[in-house]
Amino acid sequence: MNASKSVLLCAASRSFEMYTAYLIVARRGGHKKVPTYEKFLRHALWSRFHHPRKRGNTMYQINFTAYGGPDVLRLDEVDDLGPVDGLVRIRVRAAAVNPADLRIRQGLMASRTPDLRFPFQLGFDLAGTLIDDAPGFVQGQPVVATLPWFARGGEGSNAQIVAVDPSWLAPLPESADWALAGSFPLNALTADQALGLAAVEQGQTLLVTGVSGAVGGFAAQIAALRGLRVIGVVNPGDEQYLDHFGVEAIVRDDSAEVLRQVTATAPLGVDAVLDFAGIGAAMLAGIHDDGVFIAPAAPMAPPTERGIRVDAVLHRPDGARLTNLAAAVMAGEVSCRVSEFISMDKAATSHERAGARGTTGKVVLDFS
Repeated sequence: MNASKSVLLCAASRSFEMYTAYLIVARRGGHKKVPTYEKFLRHALWSRFHHPRKRGNTMYQINFTAYGGPDVLRLDEVDDLGPVDGLVRIRVRAAAVNPADLRIRQGLMASRTPDLRFPFQLGFDLAGTLIDDAPGFVQGQPVVATLPWFARGGEGSNAQIVAVDPSWLAPLPESADWALAGSFPLNALTADQALGLAAVEQGQTLLVTGVSGAVGGFAAQIAALRGLRVIGVVNPGDEQYLDHFGVEAIVRDDSAEVLRQVTATAPLGVDAVLDFAGIGAAMLAGIHDDGVFIAPAAPMAPPTERGIRVDAVLHRPDGARLTNLAAAVMAGEVSCRVSEFISMDKAATSHERAGARGTTGKVVLDFS
């Protein structure tokens, strides 16, 4: 027998001895000898199901196969997404869990997607690195984007590789905090688009309801940053959070009390209202004639009166606008609260936490 065969046999023998030795372990009613190979196999099986390992050119994505609670979400291993004509692929590092994701999962928005077939993926936000070159971008560059989920046939951002239109991209710094980067795109962009729709200018007075929430919070901060006088309706306890951004806080009690405080703060009426709390028609009384009321969705827009223009904001991907927002967030000029950064294999937990009463800040999924 040559030397190399001897070494292999000795190694095999030692390996066999290691896995056929015994351990004395505590069991109910006494102790028992357990072969270490049994322990080894149990550990291997536990690792396989609790720490998924990719089998080659594959990736993970979070699918759901029926409407329901968080338990309908599952982590599936699928083939890597190859090149897609006209789109660029992103290796996703982070994706926020938004209220819209929860409502879609629960089936509350099924009327908007009557032709959708299970399984599909949730997710409007993503941050990651480019797999492909794109106009103005290079392979490997950190980027952020939002997706028009309802127009994509259930292809959301909850996957390790996602293909997007290059016009949706915004650059991130090389040292970007992934949890922060994945937390803001949808909400900040929707807020900015609402401000654009309201067409308010520096020096005008803006009332924003729902400032304790993500979209309202971004709208109030962005407006204040641009020189508007901002009155924000917040939940009790969030007043000091707004002080830092120069936003005048009104604590929400009921619509009548909010309106009383608005009238006391702006006796001539505000120029525009962004109603992200969905208070509705009661807020029209706080707007001067020919002002503007922006609702978070068309069904929530009240009938117009006194020449007030009533409109509803609809999120649309916009890389140019998102570029400015990303720069402001990354520079700390606009604040974003992140509650938790949760591994993709705990998707159900992420939805539970995001939907829990009292959760402050955004829950973000980690796809790295």
